[in-house]
Amino acid sequence: MGWTDKADRVLSAATSSGAFGEAVTLFPADGDAYEIRGVFDDDHREIATEFDTPLSTTGPMLCVRVSALQHDLAVDDELEVRGRRFAVVDIQPDGQGTLELPLNLLEPAGGDE
Repeated sequence: MGWTDKADRVLSAATSSGAFGEAVTLFPADGDAYEIRGVFDDDHREIATEFDTPLSTTGPMLCVRVSALQHDLAVDDELEVRGRRFAVVDIQPDGQGTLELPLNLLEPAGGDE
């Protein structure tokens, strides 16, 4: 296990205990909004190695514990972090009880940011 795997596990455990993370409002497509805690990374880097040439992208990501959720999370559920609204574009379980959620920033009302 490399140091990045160990760091991911520490962050996962810290998120579940509330030691790290921040309040996030989750807006399920079917149900009432509720608050959870998660670790938000506004500039997450993801590297894909499926090709001969490495490809990396950056974008917002939220990590949450499965146990914090009151419903089955779905792609296109929305959440609010730091006063900005995002849509969940993928749900990536880490096998340790944490979900990594790549996000897409939704246009603010009026189209200005």
